[in-house]
Amino acid sequence: MARLLPLHIPTSISRILCLFCLGLSSGCYIWNVETRIEVVEAQMARMAQAEAKRCAPETFAEFAATIEATKRKLAQEGRFRAAAELHRSERLSREMEMRLRACQETDRDKDGIPDFLDGAADAPEDFDEFADEDGIPDPDNDNDGIPDPADRCPTIPEDFDLFADGDGCPDPDNDNDGIPDAEDADPDRAEDRDLFHDEDGIPDPDNDNDGIPDPEDLAPNSPETFNGYADEDGLPDAAPQRFSIRRPRMIEIRNPIAFAPGKSDLLPESFATLDEIAAILERFPDLRLEIIGYTDNRGDPKRNLRLSLKRAQRVKEYLRLKGISEGRLIATGKGAADPIAPNDTEEGRARNRRIEFRIR
Repeated sequence: MARLLPLHIPTSISRILCLFCLGLSSGCYIWNVETRIEVVEAQMARMAQAEAKRCAPETFAEFAATIEATKRKLAQEGRFRAAAELHRSERLSREMEMRLRACQETDRDKDGIPDFLDGAADAPEDFDEFADEDGIPDPDNDNDGIPDPADRCPTIPEDFDLFADGDGCPDPDNDNDGIPDAEDADPDRAEDRDLFHDEDGIPDPDNDNDGIPDPEDLAPNSPETFNGYADEDGLPDAAPQRFSIRRPRMIEIRNPIAFAPGKSDLLPESFATLDEIAAILERFPDLRLEIIGYTDNRGDPKRNLRLSLKRAQRVKEYLRLKGISEGRLIATGKGAADPIAPNDTEEGRARNRRIEFRIR
C-alpha cells in the first residue's frame, strides 16, 4: 500500500487560503460593515441624548473614537481592517449601555433625577417650576434673600428700596402714579395729575404756592393777590375801588362809612374803605382832607350836630392811626344840614347819615 506523503504548502499560499476560508465562513460579517457602522452611530447618538457622556465620559469618548477609526479604516484600508475596529466599537457600545443603565438607576435622593445628572444628588429637587431639571433644590429662586415660601414674587428679586421690602416683590413704582421710581422725584407719594408739573412725580397740593390748597383754589395756577378783597378764593383780583373823585375836590365813596346806631363807634365793614383813603393820602403827601359828618333830621338838632362831629373826629383818628399826619386832616360836623335825600323815608334818612371827604 502506498504511503501518503505530507503536503507542503508555501506560507504565502496558506495565508491566502486562510483568508479565503474566513471569507467563506463570515462573508456577511465583513461585507455588511457599512450597515453595522450606521447601527453603532445610531446607538451613540441615542446614548448622547441620554447624557451618556456625563455617566461614563472616558468610555463614551473611547466609543466615539473607535467609530471614527472604523470609518477611517474602511475608507483607507478596506473592510477587513475596518471589521476588526468595528468589533471594538460594538463591544464598547454594549459596555456603554450597561454603564448608562446603572447610572440611570442610581438616585440617592429619590427625586427622579439620576445622580449622574443631579447637581445635588443628596438633596431632592423641590420641583417649583424653577430650574427643576438640575436636581438642585432652590429655596430662594431669585436670590433676593427672601425664602420662596415667604416670597410673593419668588422668581423676581425684591428691589430693596425701603418700600414694602418684606414681600419679595420689586416695586418699580412705589406710589403707583405711573412714573417709574427711577424717574420719580418723590417715589413714595403719588403725583396728583393736575396738568401742573405732572412729569416729576411730586404731588403739588398748592400749584401757585399762595397758601390756598388747589381743591379750594379757583385759580390753582395763579397766586392770590391778598389785597383784602376775596382773598380766600385763590383768584388774583383787584379790589373794586371803594371811592371815586367825580365832583370837583370831592372823594365819593361807594359804601357809606358805618357807625353803631346813635353812636360814633366805627363798624368793621368801614375799615377797608378808610384803609384805601389812607393809602391815597400816603401816595400824595400834599393832599389835605376835610372830613364832614352828617346825620338825618330825627332827634334834637344840637345832639345831631355833636354826633356828626364825633363821627367825623372818629374817622380822623382812624386815619391818623394809619400814619396820616393830623395837620392834613380836619374834622367837621354839620348835623342834619345839606341832606342829599328826603328825610321822610328810612332809605332817604340812611343816605343822609354819612361822612363826606372834601379835598382842601
